[in-house]
Amino acid sequence: MSPRAQRQEPLHRQIFDHYKQRILDGELQPGEPLQSIRATAEEWGVGQQAAQRAYELLRSAKLVTTSQRGTVVAERRTAYGPQQRLQLARYSPGELIRVTAAGRTGPVPGYEYVWPILGIGRPGQDGLVIRREQLVSDGDGPLMLMVTWVPASWAGIVPELLETAPLPDPRGAAHLIADRAGITAELRRVAFEARPPMDDDREIPLLGMVPGEYVLGYVWQWGYEGAGELLAYEEAAVRPNRVIEFDIGA
Repeated sequence: MSPRAQRQEPLHRQIFDHYKQRILDGELQPGEPLQSIRATAEEWGVGQQAAQRAYELLRSAKLVTTSQRGTVVAERRTAYGPQQRLQLARYSPGELIRVTAAGRTGPVPGYEYVWPILGIGRPGQDGLVIRREQLVSDGDGPLMLMVTWVPASWAGIVPELLETAPLPDPRGAAHLIADRAGITAELRRVAFEARPPMDDDREIPLLGMVPGEYVLGYVWQWGYEGAGELLAYEEAAVRPNRVIEFDIGA
């Protein structure tokens, strides 16, 4: 069954997606020619204008080049465009998730800002948080350092939050807490920025970086319906030239 019969998308986009996936999967190798625009139009049963538009999109994505030989698959680049990197970003079989810190803590110098974000530290509360630090590595070395902050009161139903082991729910602390408490986690805010590594004796040595480099920093705030406080507050730092794809709504 052709891709056109499976999805209701513009014809040129279907042709583009078809060739893009074949290139990213390695089915079409660098330097290998694509068939002519006329042949593609005939194969797909579309006009040449749709086929030509698809080839233009492939060139714009730097997946193919045009020469005297016609349209050929482009050489692999050391730095891929964002859309290509998202297609190529896959956790390797040898990926390692290591929890480097976990436990209850009071005010931590430099991290006092976490208390008001989580909505704790008010009268009648113990003012404790759970801090979990997780390092993700693959065959090329460290790629991401994530810190999760959770109100310590949730440890009663999720004692795993205090253990230096990956959580049983790969979606993270907020989803695990929500499932145990019978509530629904909702993403309140997300932000990201390019910044230098924090000078806290953690990001630079754990990520294997040197001063002057930049990381891509992510921040999430997870809450639940009808509540002012958060389930979890998360920060992550990703090494340069790496892409992490999160399916946070799954």
